[in-house]
Amino acid sequence: MNSVQLSTITMNELATLKQLQENLGLTQGELGNRLGLSYRTIAEWEAGRQIPRLMMQLH
Repeated sequence: MNSVQLSTITMNELATLKQLQENLGLTQGELGNRLGLSYRTIAEWEAGRQIPRLMMQLH
């Protein structure tokens, strides 16, 4: 899979993460706490500036 396809898939998945957060009524910090991550990590993922390692391994 080339990087363009990976980027598109990842951005769609990150949008789903944001939707999940909003549907649960959680802040980035609250979601981060539940996942054992910092709010900054969640914010970076949602902004597409970082890609979770797990997603990179799955694709």
